[in-house]
Amino acid sequence: MTRPRARRNAIAALNDIDWGRKTVSVRGSTASIRITTYRDVIEIVPVCPRLDLLFIPKIGVAADVYALDVLVTQIELEHGRAKAHRPSRP
Repeated sequence: MTRPRARRNAIAALNDIDWGRKTVSVRGSTASIRITTYRDVIEIVPVCPRLDLLFIPKIGVAADVYALDVLVTQIELEHGRAKAHRPSRP
């Protein structure tokens, strides 16, 4: 399946199925494939308010996590969504 088709299928599933109170996640592309990961985030996150978790496999360095957090936060702010509560580390 091509990435664009996979994204469309993920968007349809997130928006068309009643997930109830279940945690809903999408597995994106490996973080080392930067343009594909970027496209996954900017095409899925803005149109799927029901998305709870974005799973990105094979994070190589801490900067990958930071970059994705900044990108998702910007999308959340642009769409008027509250940033998810993240518990403080012990």
